[in-house]
Amino acid sequence: MVEILEQGAISFLAVVSPGTGDPDAWDVARFFVVLAPAGRRPLRRLSVRRRRLPEPERAQRFYAHVDRLAIRAARLTDDVRAGRRPGRIRVLAVGRYTLARHGDHVHLAYALARACGRGGLARALGVRAAASFLLCVFRRSLPPPRRPAGPLPLAAATPERLDVLGAEIALVAGGRDGDGRLGIPRAPADRVGETLASALLRRGPRPRIASMTRA
Repeated sequence: MVEILEQGAISFLAVVSPGTGDPDAWDVARFFVVLAPAGRRPLRRLSVRRRRLPEPERAQRFYAHVDRLAIRAARLTDDVRAGRRPGRIRVLAVGRYTLARHGDHVHLAYALARACGRGGLARALGVRAAASFLLCVFRRSLPPPRRPAGPLPLAAATPERLDVLGAEIALVAGGRDGDGRLGIPRAPADRVGETLASALLRRGPRPRIASMTRA
């Protein structure tokens, strides 16, 4: 049984500075995934340490953390603009997402809005028209009231656990041997994540979310 936990708007942002040589090249200093739940707050900004999304073909899993929570979109990027060495914030793509629980794990599936074209930088950072990941949280990063019991390092990343500032996240694309020792379930053969992403692709027009560049 699949339980929809949350749906909303998703944005992919990069903090960039001009690269050397090629005038179209950019150095990516930071890469964010922003989740804006429908009908509730806060908005969450996930900072991905590898500064790109993991590739399922390579069974990658990248670590991230919830580095900012905000009531309004404008507050999600003001720390970047106010820093000592502020970079240019580029909105790479926007779309819709779904968080869904299936058994002992949670899928994060997304699909870009039909009106949203991906540029070269978005493609280079692994942003696809649609994709899904297993989303896990490190138990040690959660406060005791929200920390699930269990001996394994990782647990399912439910919405209430994602609402913890500093929560450490694993974005998992594909399975590996030994995943069970970490608390990562083996890649399910039921294609739930793919089905969720396909359903989002069929939903239609661009979501109405605040522009990060105007915020």
